Amino acid sequence: MLILLCAWILFPIFIVVINSIKSRVDSVQNNILPNEYVHPLWAHYAWVWQDFTLDNIFFRTYWNSLFVTGLTVLFAVVSATMAGYALSHLATPGSRLILLVLVTSLFFPIQVTSMMGVFQLHWDLGLIDETWALMLPYVAASMAVSILVMRAVFQMVSKEIPDSAKIDGASSLRILAGIMLPMVRNGIVVVLIINFMFAWSEYVLASVLMNDQPSRTLAVLMGGGGIGPGASAMFIVALIPGVIVLGLGQRWYSKALQEGALKG
Repeated sequence: MLILLCAWILFPIFIVVINSIKSRVDSVQNNILPNEYVHPLWAHYAWVWQDFTLDNIFFRTYWNSLFVTGLTVLFAVVSATMAGYALSHLATPGSRLILLVLVTSLFFPIQVTSMMGVFQLHWDLGLIDETWALMLPYVAASMAVSILVMRAVFQMVSKEIPDSAKIDGASSLRILAGIMLPMVRNGIVVVLIINFMFAWSEYVLASVLMNDQPSRTLAVLMGGGGIGPGASAMFIVALIPGVIVLGLGQRWYSKALQEGALKG
């Protein structure tokens, strides 16, 4: 069953890879396997990166996505880690109400229900077409699940550890940075991957808040359609960052799942 499911997921990617190395004659045919491949095989990928400057709209949107995704991951990981620590090991006033609000928010399609409010807020603040500002709704949209993940991870750490550090005179911030972070690194990787995948592939907010083409992200450019070997090569190049992040974080991600980092 797992093999069948993996094949179902990977087969469309296989089709895109094949299309990216087809000759232009075969690209208009309905055959899955082409009769003739382009020579050299990376010719269409070279076309994607032919002008490695910000004047190239593909590279510009690629850079925009990397920039926004990096900001989103940074702020989301820091915020979720501090919030998860506060909700699990500190006497936070109204912690139960905060948890109730976080859990309740998971049942609402935030991207749809808050679209007009987010657009109006960005308009009033003059943030329309400011690419970096996309990280604000991105962090907010994924904050609930990120905090719940980190809270669950911190709860697996015995309360005796921070209590002992407090007796020795350590502050809450020092306990978090020096003692707790190494113990919850698996959960941090989970939050990192969740936010990376969301920010890298997010389309709706980016298409609404970014009107100018140079300000848009790669997901919006890809969503604009396109056929042929060149477009297929663009899709494959767009997958590279996600594959790298998953490959580097797979070990810690798997450990976090085994330890119950996604519990609750």
